[in-house]
Amino acid sequence: MSENSTRDINKQIIKGSAWTISFRVIEKFVSIISTIILARLLVPEDFGIVAIAMMVVALMELMRAFGFESALIQNQSANDDHYNTVWTFNIVAALVIAIAVYLSAPLFANFFEEPALTNVLRVLAISVLLSGFENVGIINFRKDLKFNKDFNYMVVKRLISFSVTISLAVILRNYWALIIGTVITKFLVVSYSYIIHPYKPKLSLRKTRELSSFSFWLFINNLLLFAIHKVPQAIIGKLGGSSQLGLFSLSRDITYATTTAIVMPINRAAFPGYSKLSHDGKALKDSLLGTLGVIALIITPAAAGISAIAPLMVPVVLGEKWLEAIPIMQILAFSGLFFALANVNAVYLALGRPFIIARISLFRLCVYLPTMVIATREYGVVGAAWSLLMTGILILPATYTPIAKILGIRIREFTALFARPAISALIMYAVTHEFLDYLPNDLQAPYKLIWLVFLIAFGAVLYVTSVIGLWFASGKPVSAEFHIFESLKQRRLFSKSP
Repeated sequence: MSENSTRDINKQIIKGSAWTISFRVIEKFVSIISTIILARLLVPEDFGIVAIAMMVVALMELMRAFGFESALIQNQSANDDHYNTVWTFNIVAALVIAIAVYLSAPLFANFFEEPALTNVLRVLAISVLLSGFENVGIINFRKDLKFNKDFNYMVVKRLISFSVTISLAVILRNYWALIIGTVITKFLVVSYSYIIHPYKPKLSLRKTRELSSFSFWLFINNLLLFAIHKVPQAIIGKLGGSSQLGLFSLSRDITYATTTAIVMPINRAAFPGYSKLSHDGKALKDSLLGTLGVIALIITPAAAGISAIAPLMVPVVLGEKWLEAIPIMQILAFSGLFFALANVNAVYLALGRPFIIARISLFRLCVYLPTMVIATREYGVVGAAWSLLMTGILILPATYTPIAKILGIRIREFTALFARPAISALIMYAVTHEFLDYLPNDLQAPYKLIWLVFLIAFGAVLYVTSVIGLWFASGKPVSAEFHIFESLKQRRLFSKSP
């Protein structure tokens, strides 16, 4: 591959990352606003029931967790037969899963001792069936690096979900708002997928064997991820009840909104670009390190900031009934940071080595599950959060070791990416936490809100100042900071006025 072609692809990855980060900012802003509104309208038990129901649906949906979409992106020569096979498989799998969810609903309701789950799951079965009909052609937005169109599609999906769910929550004031909202949203999104992309899929299963050869390890990995994400929820729900599960689920949603969640859209943009660079080791290495540098620069202060201001944020934003979530959020904020930094799955997929992803997930499961069970029994939901943090710390070297060997990345190249963001975030955390200690305990709600806004703004300024200062002190190396400055210069934000 020529140097110009490599440069063009890297530019497309950068543009794609910008589009997907923009979407994530919008999506997470909408998500946080939605969560705040729902937290005010609903109670922890409502969130717990929905979390259990979604866990059951996720369990059933493992039957179609083959990652065929990733196979289409990785395969640069995929034709209509490949796309039609994926679409047909999705429909058949959705039908089977919907029937399974409907028939098994009473069994899960009895197991979790939540009678309401029977009807909840049967309604969600409709959403499962509808999901299978989504237009497979929208995958080409990512594969062809047309991230602006992918951006538009994802934003519309999120706005539909927000509008429908909040409207129903205001009317119903219980968990049915989330359940019925899921079904209506799915119907509208599937319909929109055929409006935004012209591809008209047909029924076919001709390429099942070819697609399965790549997707087998993704299926295994998805099984492991289900065990990682959903089995602990089942244990917390069983040991602590729906209220404790609701606390854990909401705390994780808020803290992960600005840490691990931001990695997903970046990988969404990077994966098709990595696939085009997969035959050029040096170009792929440079692209990966650049992406990791940007991720570290963004999510490190987010994690530290959420942990620092949680004691003030929770009562102001969520209300007094969620005070038990404070220590959980403080712990989960840092666990989300480690998992976000460890997410380099897009590179392994681009290299055609999904078995490495499955191997890492197996290691994560073997560490997390036993420690979580022991910690939850001894210390409740806070213990579950600590076990997640410990797993996040251990997963980082396990994830980086294989890719370091494949691409020839040295340890000091990794540490150089994280040193300045980590030091700056620690400074921000310490100063912000010190401010909170001086606030009066009887501070009124309006003043708490003012202090919360001030601390967020002050922490952001302090972090940016610290990063820039450390970067200059390091001799202004080529790094994420360097590329940001160069981008700003090109936009003439730092140029002198004529």
